[in-house]
Amino acid sequence: MEHKQAYVQLDDKGNPWVACPYCNKRVFPISKSTKIENLSYRCKGSSCKQVFLINIGNYHQKRKEHDGQLSMFDNREP
Repeated sequence: MEHKQAYVQLDDKGNPWVACPYCNKRVFPISKSTKIENLSYRCKGSSCKQVFLINIGNYHQKRKEHDGQLSMFDNREP
């Protein structure tokens, strides 16, 4: 079974967080220097508990046009 990829969600102050792709719960905060590759993570949400992948490397932030949230970080070199 292939797991979904996590995405990045901004908090009220504009700080990026990794978010569960199943329940949208914020998992943990990240910074521009955060690097994670192929981390399998189980959501701690009380009714979720789904497993998803986290991949964050050297990235450029991409914005979704409809809601202003950050999409997944891509691994392009800066």
